[in-house]
Amino acid sequence: MKKKILFCLLAVLMLTSLLCACGAEKPQETTATSDTWTPLPGDLVETEPPAPAGLTVIAADGSSSFKIVRAEFANGIIKELAIDLFNTLNETHNGKIGISDDWVKKTDEDGTVTTEDYEILIGDTNRKESSLAKEQLGEYDYIICTMGNKIVIQGKSVFSVKFAVEQFVTKFSAKAGEAMTVDLPEPILGMGSSQGVSLSEGADLRIMTFNVLGSGQEPLKRAPNIQETILTYMPDIVGFQECNSEMHGLVIQQLKDYYTLSQRTHDSGTLIYTPIIYLTEKYTQLDSGVEWLDSRYTGTNTKCIAWSVLKSNETGKIFAVVNMHGAVISTSYKGFETMPAGERSTLVNQWRVDNVRQMLDIRAAIQTKHGKIAVMFIGDFNFNSDSDAYRATKAAGLTEAEVSATGKKTTGYASYSGTAGVAPGTGKSIDHVFYHPDEATALRHHIARNEVYEYSASDHCAVWADMKIH
Repeated sequence: MKKKILFCLLAVLMLTSLLCACGAEKPQETTATSDTWTPLPGDLVETEPPAPAGLTVIAADGSSSFKIVRAEFANGIIKELAIDLFNTLNETHNGKIGISDDWVKKTDEDGTVTTEDYEILIGDTNRKESSLAKEQLGEYDYIICTMGNKIVIQGKSVFSVKFAVEQFVTKFSAKAGEAMTVDLPEPILGMGSSQGVSLSEGADLRIMTFNVLGSGQEPLKRAPNIQETILTYMPDIVGFQECNSEMHGLVIQQLKDYYTLSQRTHDSGTLIYTPIIYLTEKYTQLDSGVEWLDSRYTGTNTKCIAWSVLKSNETGKIFAVVNMHGAVISTSYKGFETMPAGERSTLVNQWRVDNVRQMLDIRAAIQTKHGKIAVMFIGDFNFNSDSDAYRATKAAGLTEAEVSATGKKTTGYASYSGTAGVAPGTGKSIDHVFYHPDEATALRHHIARNEVYEYSASDHCAVWADMKIH
């Protein structure tokens, strides 16, 4: 104890002597600190290397640690986006970036996957970063951001993701022989990409008719174009024609995040080739049905009429959509191989007039059951404005959007070319949106024939109208 007290006294004496040696004056203030050192000429100065600027996706020599990743069961548009991005980056940079789906043997407890791999994530993958990015969207349509070793390209819809991929390439892809680096201290958030064309002011809904050409002319290549056309215009309701089992899978099933199928089969269990889909969040279906055309060639399953009665979840308005694929006769049909052209023309014109009679009967039955609601008719009717069948629609008081839309309308062009990849030329359309002017008004009419993906989707172009329900 005595030694400890003595040590403390000595320490106090030493501190007192130091203070006396410094004098009573206050030490002068200085900006320097004990850690400040100014190097002299010739001194060896060690400096830390600068922090790398972002993520190097492709080095100047073309090497890359990155791969593009999309969901294992991604829809056709996302698959095409991943392939297009892969080809674009590698061709531009002479690169060796990889590509794969997101399958892994084991996931985390929440079903997501955590990896340290260098990846560009496209859309809804099982990687945790894809989910975290989507949570940041809020009112925005798409996001491009980095999280650790991941570059995330995400959006509210497939079309939003497509737009974001295009923005990503535009902003970050450099020239051949130059490194491609992505430096994103803050995410890129964008608006206005989830719908290519806004709904006309005053319209209640957008309705589309689309003959998707069944299994003809490379359906696997055309299906992404069909999806892109639909997701570009985001119609409330779509009526398909020639939609066989293959197209049900390649198109309708891939749109299930947005649309509900009205009815899949006839009462007999036969697949409906004229199915109707509608936006799940906007509508509740009250009734649906399907009939074979009374007058048709019976050797195929394509010619029928489907209908759906829908209620708007927002406004409560109730309306009906009737979707038809009109009758045709071909020399390839059994029993008609040798029928003279004049006789075939006369017979098929009679069939089509009867097709109009049948759809008007369906309208009457719907309005008897559900009241005087608006009924809109869409389809590939296989007749134009010069036909007896068209005149029968006018005699019943119907009009069509191409003629009577109060705003923009696409007129003077055929809606059918006969070959996917060939844009229809001038002529008269056979794909129509009919309605009774007492029940609804068309505010806009459009034939989707301007973009390559639109006329490469089928031998028919999608036709849509913005409608106000009375």
